[in-house]
Amino acid sequence: DALAPMTWTPNNGDRVTLIGLLLALLIVLRALRSLRRRLDQTSSVREYMGIVSALIQGVAALTTFLLVGSLLPQRVVALMPWVLLASAVSVGWAMRDIGASLISWVILITEGEIKPGVWLHNGADTMQVLRVGPRMTATRHIDGRQSLIPNQHLVQQTTTFEPSDLANSRTFST
Repeated sequence: DALAPMTWTPNNGDRVTLIGLLLALLIVLRALRSLRRRLDQTSSVREYMGIVSALIQGVAALTTFLLVGSLLPQRVVALMPWVLLASAVSVGWAMRDIGASLISWVILITEGEIKPGVWLHNGADTMQVLRVGPRMTATRHIDGRQSLIPNQHLVQQTTTFEPSDLANSRTFST
């Protein structure tokens, strides 16, 4: 029957495989974090390693979910799709702001006009872009202060930017 529910009856070999996969993911995650700490703060490789690290964490969470499911009685396992659905809804709700920031980051990266070395202006304040991250853009003000500007502000607001020699102006407002 095509609509028959799928069942999985895990054996000890499946559990050992899941434990091995989880350990391997954790080792790779630790190595990535260690490498990432050694990279320069402005490195784009560091940004991509952060994204890969987040993906590995997601796979590790799914592996843990499967491992726990393999240890539970079959009656409790039948409830796991509902637990997964509730978890997905809560994560989706929490990601609504982060999703907008990530889309703004993609827009900034593809346009390529706001990048390290570019000067931004917002009225009386002038700052230089240090790095453009997935959620925020790190800047250094003329007086040496550093700040983070949400990428959404840079995409949604009118932005003044200058390549690096304080020439051609546009305006940035928060």
